[in-house]
Amino acid sequence: MSRLMEDLSSFPNTASTSQEDHESHSGSTSSSKLRVTLLSSEWRSTKGGLSTINRELAIQLAKHPSVEVTVYLPQCSEEDKQVAASHNVQIVLAEKRPGLEPELWLSCLPKDHVVDCVIGHGAVLGRQVQIIKHHHHCKWIQIVHTAPEQLGMYKEYEEHISRGEDKHQVEVELCKLADQVAAVGPKLAEVFSGYLRPCGKDQDVLNFTPGIFSEFADVNQATEERKAFNVLVFGRGDNEDFRLKGYDVAAQAIAELKDMTYKLVFVGATRGEEEKVAKKLVEQGIGPTQLTVRRFNESREQLAQLFSEVDLAIMPSRTEGFGLAALEALSAGLPVLVSGNSGLGEALKKVPFASSCVIESEDPRDWAKAIKAVREKDRNLRLLEIEIIREQYAKMYSWQDHCNRLVERMLVISQGSNADEQNLSEEAAVICQDEKPSSSGKRLQKGSTKKRQSSKKGKRLLSSSNIPAPKYPRLLKDEAGWFISVVVKFLKAEYKRRSHLRPLFWDSTFELPLYDVYTRLKIVSRRKADFRVHDNEVNVFDIFTALDKGEDVMTLVEGSPGIGKTTFCLKLAYDWAHGKIPAECCFPKFELMLLLKCRDIHKDIMETISEQLLPEDTEERTKERLFDFIKDIHNQEKTLIILDGLDELPQGSEQFVDKLLQRRILSFCYVLATSRQERGIDVRRKYCFDILLEIKGFTESDAFEYIRKHFKNVDPLHSPKGESLIKEIQENTLLHALRNNPLNLLLLCVIYEDYEGNLPSSRSELYQVIVLCLLRRHCAKHNLEAPQDNNVLEKQFEESILALGELAWMCLLSDRYCFRESELAELERRYKGLVSRHVGLVYKEESLRKIKPQHEYYFLHKTFQEYLAAAFISHKLRGHELRLFEHLRFHELVKKYREVFLFVSGILGRDANILFTQIGEELKNNGEWDWVTCTQEAATFFTKSFSESGHAEKMAKTLCSYIPFPTHVKIGLDYEADNIYHVLEACKTFANVQKPVQLTIVESYVGALSHESVVESIQSCSQLQTLSIFIPAMEPDVAKALHNGLSGNTTLSEFTLQVSDSIHYDASVAIGELLAARKALSKVTLQLDRVWGENWTSAIEPALSADTPLKSVDLQVRGSLSDTAVYGLGKLLSNKALSSLSLNIFGDIQEREAAAISRGITRQTAVKSLDLSVNGRLSLSCANVLENSLLENRSLNDLVLIVRGEIPDNWQSVVENLRSVKKGSVSCTFHPDPGSSVTCDQVAYFCPAVVEKGLETKQHLTVVIWGELKCDGAEALCEVLVRAPLTSLTLKLYGKLSDGFATIIERYARGQNTLHSLTIDIWDDLTSGTKTVLQELSRNNETVQLKLHGVRVVPKEACNALDVCIDNSASLTPVFSEVKNTRKERINLKIINDDEVISDWPRLLGDALAGTTSLTTLDLTVSNYTMNPGIWKYLGDSLLRSSSLTVLSLTISNYSNMAEGWECTLVNSLAKMASLTTLSLSIDDRGGEEKFGEDLMAVKSLSTLSVVINGSKLTYFWGKFLRK
Repeated sequence: MSRLMEDLSSFPNTASTSQEDHESHSGSTSSSKLRVTLLSSEWRSTKGGLSTINRELAIQLAKHPSVEVTVYLPQCSEEDKQVAASHNVQIVLAEKRPGLEPELWLSCLPKDHVVDCVIGHGAVLGRQVQIIKHHHHCKWIQIVHTAPEQLGMYKEYEEHISRGEDKHQVEVELCKLADQVAAVGPKLAEVFSGYLRPCGKDQDVLNFTPGIFSEFADVNQATEERKAFNVLVFGRGDNEDFRLKGYDVAAQAIAELKDMTYKLVFVGATRGEEEKVAKKLVEQGIGPTQLTVRRFNESREQLAQLFSEVDLAIMPSRTEGFGLAALEALSAGLPVLVSGNSGLGEALKKVPFASSCVIESEDPRDWAKAIKAVREKDRNLRLLEIEIIREQYAKMYSWQDHCNRLVERMLVISQGSNADEQNLSEEAAVICQDEKPSSSGKRLQKGSTKKRQSSKKGKRLLSSSNIPAPKYPRLLKDEAGWFISVVVKFLKAEYKRRSHLRPLFWDSTFELPLYDVYTRLKIVSRRKADFRVHDNEVNVFDIFTALDKGEDVMTLVEGSPGIGKTTFCLKLAYDWAHGKIPAECCFPKFELMLLLKCRDIHKDIMETISEQLLPEDTEERTKERLFDFIKDIHNQEKTLIILDGLDELPQGSEQFVDKLLQRRILSFCYVLATSRQERGIDVRRKYCFDILLEIKGFTESDAFEYIRKHFKNVDPLHSPKGESLIKEIQENTLLHALRNNPLNLLLLCVIYEDYEGNLPSSRSELYQVIVLCLLRRHCAKHNLEAPQDNNVLEKQFEESILALGELAWMCLLSDRYCFRESELAELERRYKGLVSRHVGLVYKEESLRKIKPQHEYYFLHKTFQEYLAAAFISHKLRGHELRLFEHLRFHELVKKYREVFLFVSGILGRDANILFTQIGEELKNNGEWDWVTCTQEAATFFTKSFSESGHAEKMAKTLCSYIPFPTHVKIGLDYEADNIYHVLEACKTFANVQKPVQLTIVESYVGALSHESVVESIQSCSQLQTLSIFIPAMEPDVAKALHNGLSGNTTLSEFTLQVSDSIHYDASVAIGELLAARKALSKVTLQLDRVWGENWTSAIEPALSADTPLKSVDLQVRGSLSDTAVYGLGKLLSNKALSSLSLNIFGDIQEREAAAISRGITRQTAVKSLDLSVNGRLSLSCANVLENSLLENRSLNDLVLIVRGEIPDNWQSVVENLRSVKKGSVSCTFHPDPGSSVTCDQVAYFCPAVVEKGLETKQHLTVVIWGELKCDGAEALCEVLVRAPLTSLTLKLYGKLSDGFATIIERYARGQNTLHSLTIDIWDDLTSGTKTVLQELSRNNETVQLKLHGVRVVPKEACNALDVCIDNSASLTPVFSEVKNTRKERINLKIINDDEVISDWPRLLGDALAGTTSLTTLDLTVSNYTMNPGIWKYLGDSLLRSSSLTVLSLTISNYSNMAEGWECTLVNSLAKMASLTTLSLSIDDRGGEEKFGEDLMAVKSLSTLSVVINGSKLTYFWGKFLRK
């Protein structure tokens, strides 16, 4: 601030006009104050939001001794002026300008008004400043309060998104014109930094987070608990903002609680609108008795009273720029809950203890849960907690600090280049007076003040606001060398001091030099693409060689707790300071290496460097010269900043480190940061690191070297003990996990020195034993008797350990790793006889901060703090005194406090199911848990905590009883399921835990999935039954990975393989081998998406021929089959082990494919079930080939035949023939099915056109219908067609039509004015009445065209005919008995004549016809498979025995190879039937067509004759017949 005051003292008078400016500089009148004018619509805060900020800003700026504040208003009262004057604020009224809105009066300042800076707010009070600046030559400060684009997404008026975008453009344009932009809160600062990035002003946005409002600080909150719990929410409640402000969420949350003692107090409704607001809120489910609605009140005093009336204030906005109303409530000491998508929410996340006040959800259930949690706390406790949060908030966000920063910025932009030149000359004189070696070189001139853009990849513009211009000009080369050598001396001394390690934390007298104990650590790299760890080891001094020379690099080094991250950093700094970096390594030659401990960062980076690395008595000029050296971009490339322990960074200090890691300051410095792995996951996502490394710890040889060093340093005589420990580690595999970690290995060495018994095998046991060792040493030191029983010893010191544990946990919750002496003293007053500070688990030491050091107690290591906290939590959980998720969220447990709860699992052991019960209940009740998308942090926590408990199966069973594993999981680029496999792998031997039974592996492109991940995913599913693989190419290495993954599987029953390309031969053989080895395999699905070669059969045949239950194969053909593939298909069909085949052809079926299928299924085969689907064209010839083979087949039990494409013309007859022949013996399913019925429900899914404004509708439409179209279906179809104004419609109808169809279609055609053409094609029989109506419609309406394709006209009563299909003669007698008894006039009879049917069926048919006099119509279909020509003579004789038949339809399909002429014997008999008037004869065979005509012309009673031979009508015969 002294620097600021110096600048203010020389600040020139700035006039409002050029003439005044000249007079000001030449005359005697001058002012040393910065003159600031704020534009406002009112002095009071009656409108909230902007007015509140403006008023408080004016008051706070006026407190600055060097600032003169004016508020420019359109109108105000005398009382307002007096109140403002009491705060040293002058109010100036604008001149009234008729015809303009009052806010626009502010566009013109009074002529005599002198101003240096004008502060505008948003678009409403910012647009005027551009005019003021033009006339008064002042500087413009623009403060933004909202993000209109985000608000527009939730507004409820018309064109809300486009209007929001328009407002957004105005806000951004104003910011571009302003000299300085400030945003209210961190959210808006971040948002507008992004908006202003294209113009290069993104780094200039000041984050102005409002502080506590002092006017509410004295509100008294009642301490007594009340019966009703009143929840306050602010707002107008109008339709525009109802959803935006989350009022629906508030009301639904109260309703969700299902407790009438919860009340919602809504304050802010517009006068006269209270009832409407109440109605809208009640519509959300809240009871009227739970609701109070009040109108807006302008009085701040009444607002203060309101804060004492209610119990909780909530702000559930879906988005909010900041949220002043909630901050006012917090200022009054009222508990608050705010939306995470708000500026206040983001600010509170950085305040200790305040994250519980932030709700990251729009779900009313989450808000209800949070409200309930607040109420369930003791009232005094929750008021105390909010008081602490208020105090912490006030420390972090201060009106004074923000205003000082704003004043400093206004000063900088107002002074201009003259002040810079004046400072430059003064500072050049100062540096000459400093003690320094003489130099004769010319000084470098200060560079241009313009922003410089880095040419390096990923770098942003350098900003003078973030990196202020150096106080001193750039040093000459000799001066810089001398100066740096002095700084290096300081650093060398500091690093040397730190290098004296105390390996025994509890023994401060035992020190060892770094080089005596340091042992090489194994360091490996990570891939940036997916963060996977490579196995390749990295030399510590070659870590910066990954990128091009000259690039400034950010490196992240991760590692587990105690792995040696701090020692690694110290070793690096020590080697640099002492010149021990090997010359042959490609390590940059840094002039400065600055090692900073993150846990001691409480200020910006520059001040931290001074505090942690420089002596306390360092002169200010030396510090400033160091800072200037670092800020010089020429020196930044020669500077390495090491940030040790990002995971220990205090929450409130993240803002300082963010600037460095986001490259907003010191953009060209090398940066190396370390972090625990669980925090590293977030760090990798948040910052763009160029190099990612991980410390893996000790290799076996390095670990043994460390052990030898340790025992030698403790006492050379103890070396044999070291060798003994090495031998135990080699023999005990449980100790291997402890061997790799340096800290754990150190503790193991310490224990081995004087501990008797078995060595601990887990980390929790290790720390438990070390604590016992410390307790015994404490007893020995103080001549206390130590019980031999460890349990007794623990009980003796239980209170002291639990007291430290409680303190450790409270420190962790507030991101502290040490505690003040007063906190420990308070515990000792509460619990008499505590020896917590003496047992050796904490030590008293100054922080690394050199300025204002505080005497603080530190835990031996962060892991000891976490162990002690875990001991405290475990004690509470065992006593059922702690509900974890009343204080924590699950993601905090597995990330932030991960190590604590790993220790909890180990300490609780068998009782750890208490912990997993609470976790399981929380995740189940939350309703959002999904194993498939679980995070890496959650997955590794579960696996490690299961193991640490020592009872992994019990813990897994407990957890999975609440959140069971899914039965189906997927792995691939589009599925974030990788993490679940680590948990499944840990649980694969647990018999009582449900595992996935179906696994799908998807590889989007070749190489996208590693073979290791494929193997891991398969092996982790120990109960796998169904495996589906979708990959672009099947290469041998992929097949090998599948083979390895399935090597131990005994449960796989279904296997699916989809390959985009062909299968490599070696891969197909490997697939065949692995399938043949699966003894439970019953179904295989294979899909190739391109050319099918011959290799695919090698993947299936071995499994079919092996001793497996595989009987079912599903082939999905996408593409063309080669000749060899077709051959393979036929070969597959002939396989004796195959009983079920599903063949899906995507595309047109080729004739060779149809032939192969036909050969495979003709007559007797092993296949019992056939599902053939053609998703393309089925030609007439292919249909005939398939039909013949299916008719001849004798083994099928199930047949599914589906065509989804172009249907052959004979499809209807194919379906009818197959259905008639196979009826009773084969279950048949066809699509399309002419015998089905078309229902109105099916028609409802048919949408021929989209009728919307601006969309072109279809004009021409063809509708094909297979099946019987009944009246309701026809009505539904016409209703759909009416909604589509068509000009041309074609109906193709394959199936029966109801009598009412004609009437319905006639009505539709008559009512369509736009329809110019209606074509009706019919391929089935019609009743005479239906045909007459349709023909009249065609004749009377020229737009209607009727086409009948082989249609027979049948009497209406024929609709009630009896349909019968028989395949044995015994069935004939009962059928005709029914005809005789019911006096049926018509029968449709289908007879299957094959070798199994008794040959006397024609005789039985004759007997039946002779005895049935009511029968007038016979529709007889015969499918013949025999070679006995005499059967036709017997049939003819039987037909002659009927005296009542007048209509005969005879259809014969001959599938045998009988001698020609068999038809003649039958026709001779037909010619003798004197009663016939109508005869229809259809024969599918070869015969004498002309002979038929001669014989049938002898029937004199015939009036109608139709003869069809092999699908062709005898049209020339009709001529002869008619002539006769």
